[in-house]
Amino acid sequence: MSRRNWYLLTNSVVLAWIVLTVVAVTIHRFVPQPMWLMVHVPLLGAVTAAILIWSQHFSDTLLRREAPAGRAGLGIRLGLHTVGAGLVVAGVLGASVPLVIVGASVVAAAILAHAVVLFLQLRRALPSRFGPLVRYYVAAAVVFLGGIAIGATMSAAGDPDLTDRLVTEAPIRGVTATGEAREPPSMTLFAARRAGRRLRSPIGSTGHFARYPRASRCRCLRSSPRASRSAASTDFARRSRTASPSASSRGSSSRHPGPSSTCGCS
Repeated sequence: MSRRNWYLLTNSVVLAWIVLTVVAVTIHRFVPQPMWLMVHVPLLGAVTAAILIWSQHFSDTLLRREAPAGRAGLGIRLGLHTVGAGLVVAGVLGASVPLVIVGASVVAAAILAHAVVLFLQLRRALPSRFGPLVRYYVAAAVVFLGGIAIGATMSAAGDPDLTDRLVTEAPIRGVTATGEAREPPSMTLFAARRAGRRLRSPIGSTGHFARYPRASRCRCLRSSPRASRSAASTDFARRSRTASPSASSRGSSSRHPGPSSTCGCS
């Protein structure tokens, strides 16, 4: 098989997962685990398959040496990943924990084999300038194995609704020690903007407006950050021009600046 046809064949797997992602987004309202489905189909499916394909491609390029198993080995690993990810998705949608465990084990076997192949390829290759970068591919595969173990454990817990609440509600609402959701003491910046509330500067009275009283007294400047910065610059320039050796004149000019040309209120 030519190089072009090989990459068309392998990347068609990624394209198939992308199509399944579109399907998952379309039907997510009618499945028992909509959020899980929309997250894991693109990430566990399309992204992971693309990582398997292109990490092997770049390893071959950087090390200037073909992998021990060649294209056949990559095809086997890609097939194992596809089957395992499909079993995981089917197990979650069907509420079958054994199926999820089997699928996660198959995916973990594919990732472990990929890490071993890259490690052997790195050890057998001649020294090259960018060859050490392959070590990060191996490290990423090892970290991915930990993620698979955590995901399988969460699925084996038997309460995916609790997992969804921890992922979606805990960062936004907060969770008490007993697991009861509570309102946070203060709204986040994103939530406050959505609610249409005007937020003040986080530096408060010790920062921008405290140094430049003209900006702090002007209501319309406080509502416009750009105008407040302009007024502060005007105050600073005026204080620099009117500074004199006399301490009284310096104090009066800094405490009672003249009217600003940025705004009409005083």
